[in-house]
Amino acid sequence: MTCPTFFPGSRRPQQPVDLTVVREILEEQRDFRVEQLCELRRSLATGGTVAALTASGTSGSAVSMSVADSADADPHGQVAALLAQAADAALAEIEAALTRLDSGSYGRCESCASPIANERLEILPYARYCVSCQRQSQLGAGHPAGRISV
Repeated sequence: MTCPTFFPGSRRPQQPVDLTVVREILEEQRDFRVEQLCELRRSLATGGTVAALTASGTSGSAVSMSVADSADADPHGQVAALLAQAADAALAEIEAALTRLDSGSYGRCESCASPIANERLEILPYARYCVSCQRQSQLGAGHPAGRISV
């Protein structure tokens, strides 16, 4: 018999997550990010922007790019470079979540090993940390608004 998980401030147990649905959502998000990166690469290539685009990552589809490499580019190229960086980071997080699904650790905080609230996973299906550990991570980063991570 499994015991329901309760979260602080909550009186209701957390229901199990349908991992098949989670996988479908993550794969859709991965496909979107891959297409987004392809479009951004085309935009950078046709805009005459000087940018180093390097294939990398677990699936071979992630793009690593230095914004400094496009510092002499037009503003549109710089925006495209920043968007590519953000899409690359999101793609890496999605790939990591799919790996956690495969290993059976999906939905557990990587810091404290507690279950991540379903509400958080619904909003951010590739979340690595529970809200409490994420908050601690942001406070420890020294940024007033915290750092962007999942």
